Amino acid sequence: MVTGAAGGSVVLLDRQERALDRIYDQIMALGNAPPIQVLQELADLTTETVDLLASQLNEEFGKLDGLVHAAGEPPRLTPLEHLDPGHWSRLISVQLHAPYLLTRGLLPLLRQAPQASVIFTLWHRLGHLPAYWGATGVTSASLQALAEIWNEETEANTEIMFFTVEPGRVASSARAQACPGEDPATLASPKTAASSYLDLLLNPASGVRAGVRPGAAPST
Repeated sequence: MVTGAAGGSVVLLDRQERALDRIYDQIMALGNAPPIQVLQELADLTTETVDLLASQLNEEFGKLDGLVHAAGEPPRLTPLEHLDPGHWSRLISVQLHAPYLLTRGLLPLLRQAPQASVIFTLWHRLGHLPAYWGATGVTSASLQALAEIWNEETEANTEIMFFTVEPGRVASSARAQACPGEDPATLASPKTAASSYLDLLLNPASGVRAGVRPGAAPST
């Protein structure tokens, strides 16, 4: 979440305090404004939790210039019939239901910005969803549909633009769990992958509404 666009404040939401602290330190090392940290398990997100967050952000900033959904669970590459239902439920909650709840609850703040971006992350490229990608493929297709529908519903009466980014193969702990035999040297760094998000946050007009922005990394 971004308030104030370029040079503004950042709101970080994660379920791990250690991860929040690490990003906080990186932001502070660059001489930026201290980010706001929100410790929240996305699988447990509720409308009441989002309403409280929206109220706090409204009191502090009065608007929201950008919302990036980048949280994800490591995929389990297995046939759908063998996929553990508990894993399916958790992944759908984290990668589809939580982004929906957050976007829905923060729309009033996004409307207050002169121009705002909402970015959903696709964990697999669309067009061809291969076997064994299970809930990861399902959530990617669903998020693309979500962005397209929200654009249709808001284009005429708001300055909010909805985008999707498919970052490709990025060196991360989640990627290592899903593809343990992969050579890390063939993967893009998170910093490289972040460039697509920054472009759409700082200059929404550079993107196409509901268009998939490919990342700098090779595709999944």
